[in-house]
Amino acid sequence: MKTIITIFFSLVLTLLQGKASSHVDNIPDEITTIAQNYRRWILGSDTIDYSNPLVQARYKEIMKSVQTAHQLYERDKNKDGISDALLTQTLSIPHDKRKISNLFSKFLFPLSLGYHLAPAKEHGLSNPYYHNEEVQQHILDIFNNLNKHGWTVGVDIGVLHMDKYPQTGYIGYYSGISLRCLGYALSVFLNKDILKNEGLLNRELATLNFISKEVGPEFDTPILWQQKGFNTDAVRSMFNVRWCYILSMPDNDADKKKELAYFSRMLNKSLQIADGWADMIKPDFMGYHHKGAYLTAYAPFGYHVAAILASHLDGSSYKLSQQAIDNLSQAVLHTRIYCHMYDAPRSVAGRFPDKLGSSIKNLPAFVYLSQLESSYQHELKAAFKRLWNPNFKVFKKDFMTNISCGISYTGSMGEIEQSLRVVQSNIEPEEHPNGFWYYPYGGLGIYRQNDWLVSFSGCSKYIWDYESSKSGENQFGRFSRAGVLRIIAGGEPISAEASGYTSEGWDWCKLPGATTVDMPFEHMKQKKYNGSHRLFTNESFLGGLHLDTNNAITSIKYEAPVEYDTPLKKLSANKSFFFFDDYIVALGTNIQSESNEGYPVQTTLFQNGMQSLNQETYLNGQTLTKGIIKEFHNESIYLTDAQGHAYFVPETTHLIIERKKQNAPNDDGKHKKSGNFISVRIMHGHAPTNESYQYFIKIRGGQEAAKDLSKNHQNYFNIIQQDESAHIVRYTKENVSAYAVLKANTILKDDVLLTSNRPCLAMIKKLHNNTIELAIQNPELGKIEHPTTFNEIKEQLAHAPSTVQTVEITLKGIWQLSAASKDASIVRQENKETTIRFSCFDGKRIKIGLVKN
Repeated sequence: MKTIITIFFSLVLTLLQGKASSHVDNIPDEITTIAQNYRRWILGSDTIDYSNPLVQARYKEIMKSVQTAHQLYERDKNKDGISDALLTQTLSIPHDKRKISNLFSKFLFPLSLGYHLAPAKEHGLSNPYYHNEEVQQHILDIFNNLNKHGWTVGVDIGVLHMDKYPQTGYIGYYSGISLRCLGYALSVFLNKDILKNEGLLNRELATLNFISKEVGPEFDTPILWQQKGFNTDAVRSMFNVRWCYILSMPDNDADKKKELAYFSRMLNKSLQIADGWADMIKPDFMGYHHKGAYLTAYAPFGYHVAAILASHLDGSSYKLSQQAIDNLSQAVLHTRIYCHMYDAPRSVAGRFPDKLGSSIKNLPAFVYLSQLESSYQHELKAAFKRLWNPNFKVFKKDFMTNISCGISYTGSMGEIEQSLRVVQSNIEPEEHPNGFWYYPYGGLGIYRQNDWLVSFSGCSKYIWDYESSKSGENQFGRFSRAGVLRIIAGGEPISAEASGYTSEGWDWCKLPGATTVDMPFEHMKQKKYNGSHRLFTNESFLGGLHLDTNNAITSIKYEAPVEYDTPLKKLSANKSFFFFDDYIVALGTNIQSESNEGYPVQTTLFQNGMQSLNQETYLNGQTLTKGIIKEFHNESIYLTDAQGHAYFVPETTHLIIERKKQNAPNDDGKHKKSGNFISVRIMHGHAPTNESYQYFIKIRGGQEAAKDLSKNHQNYFNIIQQDESAHIVRYTKENVSAYAVLKANTILKDDVLLTSNRPCLAMIKKLHNNTIELAIQNPELGKIEHPTTFNEIKEQLAHAPSTVQTVEITLKGIWQLSAASKDASIVRQENKETTIRFSCFDGKRIKIGLVKN
C-alpha cells in the first residue's frame, strides 16, 4: 500500500512539474518580447484605434505605397530588361546603388508591409494583399533574385575606413547603398517565418550580418570604449539594420543574447557626450556630423532612431543607462528650442539650405522618450503636445504621408498610434519657450520672446563656414555664417517661409544681418569641391551670453574664409547684436576688405520675400506699394520690412532700398527662379578699411515703432562704446549693460567694467543697494592653439577636449561676491578696483552677484 501511495504522489508531482515546466516554456524570453513589440510598432498593436482619422490616413498612405509596388511589379515582371522590380545581371556597386535602394524601399518593403498589415474592414480599411500567396511569392522572388545577382555575404556596400577601424574606431559611409539597407533588413524581420519555412532564413541572416558587421561584436576594439559618441550615420542607418538582424535570429541561437548586449552597449556609447568635433551629441546638445552642427538631416534622425531603439529596450536587462536616456532626452528637447515649430535656422542645415522643416518628421522621438523613466518625461510630453498641429500645412505632407523607408524608417502604424496616446492625454501643452540660448558647438544663438524666434549664426576656428557637395548642393552657401540674423515671426502658424525666407529668387549674397561681398552668383559658385568648403577661420571670438530671459548679446569677429578661385580675397568685420525685450541693437566696426575684383561690401538689414510688389511697407512715414530702388547718402531713415518689423538706421554713408523681382539660381546652381523681394543694405564701398554701421529693430513694431525709434532710440539705448576695442550698449529701461570686449587689456569707456585680460562677452545689471548681477562668457573653447583644416581633424584631434580658459576682469570700485562661486574668485583689490577671475569652460555662461563696499 505504501508503495502504491508513493507511486501515486510521484505521478502527481511529475504532472505538476510538467505543467509548471510547460507554463515556463510558454513565457517568451526578453528578446522575443522585444521583437514582438517592434513588430507591433511597425504594424500597429491589436488595440490600435482605426476609427481615428489620423490612423486611417496613415493606413491608407501605407496601402497606397503597397498598391503602387504591386502594380509596378506586375507590370514589369514579364518584361525583358526589368528596370526596377528585379535585377537582370550581377549587381555592381556603386553603379547599381540607386537601383538596389529603390528595390528595397519601393518594392520589397512595401510588399512586405502589405502582406503583414491586417485589414480593418469594419472601418473601411481593406487590404487585398494581406496573406496573399501571390504577394508572398513576389517577396520570395525578390529575395532570391537579389541573392542570385550578388546581394550576399561579401557584397561591397561602401563602408569606408574599415581597414583602420581597429586603430581609430572610426567608420564612414558615402551616399550609397551602405546607408540604404533598411528596407531589406525590415523585410527580413517581417518575413523571417516565411523565409524559415522556405529554408532561406539562414542565407538572408548571413547577408544581414555581413552588411552590418561593423557595428557588431566582430569589430569590437578597445579604442571604441575610449571614445565617447559614435558616427551619426551609423546610428540613423546601420544600427537599425543590426537591430533587425538580432531580432530575426532564431530563438535557439546561442549568440543572440551576446549580440543584443553588445548592441545595447554600442547604443549607450553613442549617446555619451562627445568631445571635439566627434559625433553625435555635444555638450550643448547640438547634433554633430561632418565635424559640425547638422540639425536638419543627420542628427535629428539619429536622435529619432535612438529613441525608437531605447523605448524597445526599456524594461529589459538590455535597457540603456540613465545617462544615455537623459542625454538623448535633452538633445531632443533642444530641437524645439532652435526650431520654430518645425523650421530650423538655415545656417545649421548643412548642405540642405531649403530643407529646414525636418523636425516635424521627428516629433515622435518626444513620445518614445517620454515613456522612459527620467526627469524629462513631463517636459517631453508637454513639448510634443505644443508641436502637434495637424492643421499646419506641412503636417500632412511631411508627417502623415511621409511613410517611405530609406536611410531610416519612421512612418509606421505604431508611430501614429503611440503619438495619439500622448495627444489624447491630459497633459497640458507647454507655452512657447522664452529666453536666450547660445550653442557654442553650433555657433548659434537663439532668442525667443512670446511666439517668435530670432537666430544668430557665425563661423570661427571651431565652426566651419558651410557645406556643399560634389553633386551641387548648397553651391552658394559661403556667407551663411557671416553673422546672419534671421527673424521668424510671420504667418499663422509662424514659419520660415511665411516670415519672408522664400527660396525662389533668393539672393545668396543678401543675408540678413550679415556683412558680405555682393558678387555675381557665377563667382560665388563652388569651383573646386575639396578644400573650398567646410573652412574654419583664424578667430575664436564667436559667442553669445544672456543675463536673464530678456537681455542677451551675441558677437563675432568675422573673417570670411578665402576659398579657391573666387573674387573674395579678404573680408573681416566685428559684429554684435544686443537683445533687449523685443528690441535688437546691431553694431558693426572694423569692416575691412580688399578690392575683391571691384565688388562692393555690404551689410544687409533684411531680405523679405513678398506675395507681390504691391505689398505694403513703410519708409519715413510713406507707404511703399510698388517696385522701387532708392539710395540714401548721409541720411537717417526709418522703415518697416514686409513682416512689419520696425527699423531705424542713423545717418550712414550709403544705403540702398530695393523692392523688385529677383532672379536667382536654386542652391544647386542648375535652375533659376524668380520672386518678389524687398531688401535694405548698408553699402561699405569696394575696399573698405575701417567702416562701421549701427541700426535698431523692434520686432513686429510697425511704422509707429519705426518712427518712435527714429526719435527716441537714445532714450532707450546708450551706445557707450563702438570701436575696435569693444561694443558696449546700455538698455536704460532695465539698467542692463552688455559688452563685447574685442581687445584684451584695453581701458573701456564704461562706468563699471574697466578692462579684461582676454576678449570676452559680459553683461551687468545694476540692482538696488550697490549690488549688481554679472554674467560672463569666454568664446575660446581651448581645444587647439592654432587654426586647423577640416581634413586635419583626425583621430585624437577629432576628440580634442575643451580646456579651462580663465578670464580676469577688473571693475571700478571695491566689490565682494554676494555668494560663494566655484567658477569665480576675487584675486585683487587695490586702487579702488576689483579684479575677478573666472574659470571659463566650453563656452558656458558664469553668473555671479556682487556687492559694493
